[in-house]
Amino acid sequence: MRTARELLLAYTSLGPEEAGALFAEDGTLELPYLVEIGVESKYEGPKNIAKFLGFVHNQLYPGFAFENVKIHLDTPEQAYGEYQINARSAISGKEIHQQFTRGA
Repeated sequence: MRTARELLLAYTSLGPEEAGALFAEDGTLELPYLVEIGVESKYEGPKNIAKFLGFVHNQLYPGFAFENVKIHLDTPEQAYGEYQINARSAISGKEIHQQFTRGA
């Protein structure tokens, strides 16, 4: 069993298939603002999450990578961190600079 910190660090460092596999069968990944660009915002289960992450990494933001990962809360049961992405959208051509926070 991985600690919460290990899960969070794995999510930010693995490829789409491996990161999706970290989610439980009833796990959910939701990014509500994606509806603004015509992309579904909620994905459930490891296979759907992996497929979505593959789209993000390979089509939406080619060369996508999490940067500046910082863990602010680290206990055996919980972790909370922040990270950034800096990429060019293949849809709009615009540079994006986005900061995320996530718990595990």
